[in-house]
Amino acid sequence: MGTRLDKPFYIGQGWTVVHLTVALTEKAWKKATKHLGEQVGPFPADLHASITHFDPVPSYAAHSVMTFNMEWAKKATKTQFAAIVAHEVMHYAQRVSEVQGARLDTESEAYMIQLITLKVVEKIGRYRRE
Repeated sequence: MGTRLDKPFYIGQGWTVVHLTVALTEKAWKKATKHLGEQVGPFPADLHASITHFDPVPSYAAHSVMTFNMEWAKKATKTQFAAIVAHEVMHYAQRVSEVQGARLDTESEAYMIQLITLKVVEKIGRYRRE
């Protein structure tokens, strides 16, 4: 039987060229990446956090999947957790710039990182307390 952690969640950024999904378990990873074909590797369970970028496939745009080791996340302080989320979101912002072929202006990039970090911290923060 699965848990809420086994469902990937999507960070709604309709204006971006790279879709972002967060997967907190191997089962969620498989659900989030099933449409991406052969380029998908194993769930990166050994890391505190990770972001994996996928190239577009015929039926789907470029995609990034962010993962967190929930055992570590539950033990981390709020500050440590927020810092690692911001770190992974910065990698996502770099990927957006790479895919669109031009870097966002500094202020737009900062707001994007702030907004996504907030969404991820709020969403995963619920799971850290369980």
